[in-house]
Amino acid sequence: MWGDFGKRFELRFVRDLSAAQIQGAFREALPGADKARVDQFVGYFGDIAKGQDAVIRWAPGGTLETTVAGAAKAPIADKTFAAAVFSIWLGDKPIQADIKRDLVARTAVIAN
Repeated sequence: MWGDFGKRFELRFVRDLSAAQIQGAFREALPGADKARVDQFVGYFGDIAKGQDAVIRWAPGGTLETTVAGAAKAPIADKTFAAAVFSIWLGDKPIQADIKRDLVARTAVIAN
């Protein structure tokens, strides 16, 4: 998982969320991450409408690239922060254990 190769998450929101809700959830999920990086990242997310997408991509070299509702945001070139964001779903303490389990179980299918 932590190898220096491209990887991405595609999030499809299944309900409307206010900017405060989505930003608060990311802040809660990134408690030990660099505050300036967290501020930049959560600032990418405004109000989210049901059906909108966000793509979070780890580019080789550890650059985090984010697209929200089709709008590309400024990349964050920080491998440690990229790892913290991906740890939300795949780290030692994921936001939901069942999501990590399901993603890991499907790795062979997803990687092909």
